[in-house]
Amino acid sequence: MAKIHNDKYYTPDPVVRKVIEVLEKDVMPINKFSRIIEPSAGAGAFLKRLPKIAVGYDIEPQGENIIKGDYLKQNVPYMKNSLVIGNPPFGSSGNLHTEFIKKSMEHSDYVAFVLPGDMYKKDKFENIELYKSYMLPAVKYSGVKLKCCFNIYRKRKGKLKEKNIKDAEILTFSKTKSTTKQQELYWLNIKSDFRFIAFGTIRLLKSTDKRVRAKEIKIILKKKVNLKPVLEKYLKNRAKVAVSTPNVSKKEIVELIYDNFPQLRE
Repeated sequence: MAKIHNDKYYTPDPVVRKVIEVLEKDVMPINKFSRIIEPSAGAGAFLKRLPKIAVGYDIEPQGENIIKGDYLKQNVPYMKNSLVIGNPPFGSSGNLHTEFIKKSMEHSDYVAFVLPGDMYKKDKFENIELYKSYMLPAVKYSGVKLKCCFNIYRKRKGKLKEKNIKDAEILTFSKTKSTTKQQELYWLNIKSDFRFIAFGTIRLLKSTDKRVRAKEIKIILKKKVNLKPVLEKYLKNRAKVAVSTPNVSKKEIVELIYDNFPQLRE
């Protein structure tokens, strides 16, 4: 993938218009918000379609009504019915967009962001609820074709439900410069139902594959379920929607099993 300066993938106008349309349907008319902020505004793709009260922040402003500065360092007071909307930076910075979500929820009631596709339906914040999530069609952002999603967040009223599973064991192995051949052999000898590459070219591996990759995950099922098609589809989709190098965690696999196989829920 082409390197984008400061990990900014500028939002095409058709996506901006669709996002605002969905927001108005799911939350409230755009002109009813008491305050609207576009962080990492760039050239103001969203500002051009928002009411005049809207203001943007960017370390390198390229449009009108955009304050020069690092949004994550701004002291923005809380305001009821305040909205933060936009397309925070993502790419090689990995989870930078999550910092924008957390920062925005400190001072606003709603956050509406275009995000990497692997954030689709991912409700992972302790005090922030994923209210709505939509997968967007693959279009070009700054000349790079990406599969993104549109998430709307609000403050969580209850506690985030922890997803735990039973009758399934998830093991991880990370290969480093200090990893010994003995450690690799030990990992290879652990019998499992599924083994896959969890970083980079993520895919299932055959049990006969004797090469250990940088990061691998093994799944051991004590109660048999038809996991293979679900896992294959998940890994294929993660590789397709990833903006930075695909990286699957143990927690994500636990959630995948939890969501698809109620009989394995703890």
